[in-house]
Amino acid sequence: MSPHEPGSGRVKRLFRLNAGGRGRSAEADTDAELRFHFEQRVDALLAAGRTRDEAEAEALARFGPFEESRAQLVEAARHREETLNMLDRLGAFRQDLGYVVRQLRRAPGFTAAVLLTFALGIGANATMFSVIDRTLLRPPAFVRDPDRIAALVAGTDGEFDQLTSNFPVYRALRDNATAFDHVAATATVDVPLGRGEGAQNVSGMLATATYFPMLGVSPALGRFYRPDEDQEPMGAAVVVVSYDFWQRQFSGVSNAIGARLFLGDRDFTVIGVTPKGFTGIDLVAPALWIPMSTASGLQPMGTGWARTSVATWLRVFARLRPGVPADRAADDAMRIARAVAPSAFFTQKAWAFRLVPIMRARASEEGASASVLTLLGAMSAIVLLIACANVANLLVARGLRRRREIAVRLALGVSRSRLVAQLLAESVVLALAGGAAALLVAYWGGGVVRRLLLADAPVDVSPVDLRVLAFTAIVALAVGIVTGLVPALAASSPDLAGALKQGVREGGGQRMRARSVLLGTQAALCLVLLVGAGLFVRSLSRLGAMPLGVDLDRVLIGSMSLRAAGRPKAEVDAIFTRALERVRAVPGIAAAAVATTVPFGPSYGTGLAIAGPDSTVHETSMIIAATEDYFRALGSHVLVGREFSASDAEGAPRVAVVNEMLATRIWGKASPIGRCIRVGADTAPCAQVVGVVENVRRQSIFEDSSDFVYVPLAQARTGNSARQLVIRPAAGGDARRFIAPVRIAIQTSAPQLPYADVRLIADAPIVQEALRPTRLGAALFGAFGALALALAAVGVYGVVSYDVGQRTREIGIRLALGAREADVARLVVWDGVRVVALGAAIGVAVALLGGRFVAPLLFEVSPHDPVVLGGIAAALLAVATIACIVPALRAMRVDAVVALRAE
Repeated sequence: MSPHEPGSGRVKRLFRLNAGGRGRSAEADTDAELRFHFEQRVDALLAAGRTRDEAEAEALARFGPFEESRAQLVEAARHREETLNMLDRLGAFRQDLGYVVRQLRRAPGFTAAVLLTFALGIGANATMFSVIDRTLLRPPAFVRDPDRIAALVAGTDGEFDQLTSNFPVYRALRDNATAFDHVAATATVDVPLGRGEGAQNVSGMLATATYFPMLGVSPALGRFYRPDEDQEPMGAAVVVVSYDFWQRQFSGVSNAIGARLFLGDRDFTVIGVTPKGFTGIDLVAPALWIPMSTASGLQPMGTGWARTSVATWLRVFARLRPGVPADRAADDAMRIARAVAPSAFFTQKAWAFRLVPIMRARASEEGASASVLTLLGAMSAIVLLIACANVANLLVARGLRRRREIAVRLALGVSRSRLVAQLLAESVVLALAGGAAALLVAYWGGGVVRRLLLADAPVDVSPVDLRVLAFTAIVALAVGIVTGLVPALAASSPDLAGALKQGVREGGGQRMRARSVLLGTQAALCLVLLVGAGLFVRSLSRLGAMPLGVDLDRVLIGSMSLRAAGRPKAEVDAIFTRALERVRAVPGIAAAAVATTVPFGPSYGTGLAIAGPDSTVHETSMIIAATEDYFRALGSHVLVGREFSASDAEGAPRVAVVNEMLATRIWGKASPIGRCIRVGADTAPCAQVVGVVENVRRQSIFEDSSDFVYVPLAQARTGNSARQLVIRPAAGGDARRFIAPVRIAIQTSAPQLPYADVRLIADAPIVQEALRPTRLGAALFGAFGALALALAAVGVYGVVSYDVGQRTREIGIRLALGAREADVARLVVWDGVRVVALGAAIGVAVALLGGRFVAPLLFEVSPHDPVVLGGIAAALLAVATIACIVPALRAMRVDAVVALRAE
């Protein structure tokens, strides 16, 4: 029979019945249905007198384009089958979810414990992620192609840590470097805004006109300043304001463009507003951006800012041209720098530039704080592991308590896969609910950590955003699966015969060993966290005990930008004299003085000529000119002689005070009192040494002491017009409460003064930068350690309490055989403490191995400090003992008769 002729063979080939295998049921069902209809038609034609071949041929003809129709029917059947399967799965999921919710509602204590544990563990990680993401991971907002922007960092011998340069180097790179599309320079300054009692200090950035084009950002309103408005020696008086400043100062109105701001000693015109959330290259946005050449009065280098090639005070950034290797661009930049900056800094052959991506440069500027944050991120992961171990223990215990229920369900035909899915759903639901609660922890905790790290961050930036939400959801889902999988598999494979027997003791030794392993892991991880906290706290105490020569927490510093306001030196002296009188009149002020500089501020050097028995010794020393009460205001101790008095006026015999380091180095053990020193030059008048004061740190709390000579302000010949007030409130209470009245006293000492800045010396940026990493580490390691300790205590209690419940019969037998209640309690406590002790020993080993990571962040404390290691281990064991007491007391109250009858 030909292929075109009807026949049974052709019919069989057309109506193939695909019954073999999953995924082909749609084709099989379609073929079966088509065959049924075909045979019905053939039977009708046979009844009408046709032969079979004729009947089959006519039936096929009436079916039309068979293959096309069959394909459409198969596709429709598949779609229907997928829809039904999806509905079945959704129905099963809904049933499982309802079952899980009912089970969790029946165990409110268990549910609350797991939710709290997950909320704390996941919340700690969400908190650290929100801070680390914004600080170290997230690229600057509105910056185009940030990967191509880098900071020029100089260094030698592989240590690239010099982040600053100067204007001649910037200008040469801008004009001659062919490897860059743009080169820009910035410097951060405080800008005095307004005059009189309403004056204030705002954060500002001096930025070259190339700064905004380099970043590729567009203004939210107005425009940015142009190159012709930033030309030395004096640019245009224009300013770009941040979005937050625009909202705060101008209420967000569009007519702020063209408004005038009095900055320093000039009126500036507002020409633009940056986009909301724009911070430039830095973590925190300044309030104002001012052309570099315009703010000459605000320059830290004074009038010679555009010419000096010796000092370094500018940060230089560049946008790399596409296709240019970074190494070649850095070499070219150093060649140009050496040509225009003939100083030792750039001409040493060992020095080189490196292009550091802005994200890494930002982390470098954060320095130790960034390292602490990274370490704390790892520690938060340890907290999560402890939480997971705790929840896994709870789930294992719950699974053991439900052995009979699970065995009954398996015996009734529930598949193991369905059972595992339901048990796993419990942990996932709990983890997701805990993740939702963790967002509250992250919202509060993230705000606290960011205030510790970024005190100037905008208040409207929420610690919880879409990235934190996504991170929290992913972590919660992963933790729910990982935590619940092993307990679910263990609980779904019980010994049916044993589990179905009434009265059998639940839980075998293997599962108790698993719970003990989890408890030991908790103890080890907890000890690591607590050791970190102890090391940072001990380091902080060493910092607090370090002799600095100044009472950080009791001294206020008052300053005004009178130079930026264009005041001459004589007027500056008169204003500060009046301000000193007003400050001394403030109730509660014990001492106040005026000085040219203060500890942790700018320092100035001078030459000394010291007459000796045989020849004149020439030295270089730091010099400070001050009024009487300077040392009393600082809290510095005069070791020998006296400090300045009101009689040390202009025209009186010249006197000087030296610090202990200078006195010891020049005169040794001999008394320096009455010695003659000439300050400034050999021809300077002789100043008689009248006192020796203790050593005071100059610009860093970690540096070695420097030589210092102090002279009365009225007799000073330094030419330094800088002035600052040093104020010491009376003992008692927080010295910060005097900031407001002292500022008012200074501000009202003369009309139209710029903002008077008054702050505690402990709040000075240099001091805060030095102390912040240790304080941050102590606070957050302590918080994480306390959290881990609480979780470990709950874990110990849970394991020991459950063990006591499982050993009721054994305890009853012991008591029946004459064991004392104290012996039973000792046994219970020992079983719990023994596991924790083993975990603590492992934790000590881990802490010893990991000590090298935290060592660079500590001050005069070894990461292997035996006091910290031993004390923390003892504290952990003490907490474990306390956690075992309640189960031990319950074990002591076991009635032997009741226990044996229950079995």
